[in-house]
Amino acid sequence: MSAWYGVAGCRCMLLLLAVACTLPSGIESIPSRRQCFIAREELSNLIDLLNNMDEPYVDSEPEDFDTLEDPDTPSCSSKLERIRVSVKELHKNYHALKQIRQDDPISNYRISKYRYETKLKNLNQTLFEFVPQVSNQDLTALNQLRRKVKEVEIKLAKSVNNLQKQREQTAVALSETVIQKIRTNSRDAAITEFKYLALRSDDPYRIIVPKVYRGTDDDARKMIDFLEKVDFNDRPIGGYEVLVDRMITDDKLRGENAVRILKGIQAIIMARVGQQHERAVALLKRFRMNAH
Repeated sequence: MSAWYGVAGCRCMLLLLAVACTLPSGIESIPSRRQCFIAREELSNLIDLLNNMDEPYVDSEPEDFDTLEDPDTPSCSSKLERIRVSVKELHKNYHALKQIRQDDPISNYRISKYRYETKLKNLNQTLFEFVPQVSNQDLTALNQLRRKVKEVEIKLAKSVNNLQKQREQTAVALSETVIQKIRTNSRDAAITEFKYLALRSDDPYRIIVPKVYRGTDDDARKMIDFLEKVDFNDRPIGGYEVLVDRMITDDKLRGENAVRILKGIQAIIMARVGQQHERAVALLKRFRMNAH
């Protein structure tokens, strides 16, 4: 009996060995990842492009770099070209943003700034995706490029912030005429000047209202007179929001002025003009909680 078990055991071992020989090895079953190499000339070219961000943008033909001679060593050229295109697009959109004049419509500035920020985001994303594709020996070179991009990003951010501050200063200067017209009850003239300001400021009411309304009922009346004449397209809800909040703080949300404000808010709700409708509904709730 024991002899039979011995023979059976040997047969099982032989069968297992035969099956094992027909299976591929674990190493061969997992394809190796091919990693590319960065040519120094290409890296240098990208660094130069980043260093020239403050220079006027000039559209140029794609660079032609020599490929590596070893066919078994994949080059990063195609991937680096994507980065190069991203850098050029960032350069182009940055200079387009800088070309927006202080008296140009705020919508032009918003669009240009959005495009610039999108290109910057795309460049960083492209670099991030590139990391696992680069050979270990070239990671240092890639990190050098990433540090340079971060350095340029910080520098450009300061420049963009300065552009924003300049626009805000221009808006404040333009608002002075509007404020003066409102104070002197020159409503039609104030509306004319305000339309010019509204095109150039993100939130003109936060500049105007605090300087017109200084805590008295007469100041509130003048501000309401003005807001009642503002076109719906110029987002009067912004003015009512600032005025109501300040009148709540001063405990002035009452009487005839409060009634007129209520009618103004209700008119905006009835008009159903874009986001103003939602803001007016929210303001109405706040108004009802504080008016007396």
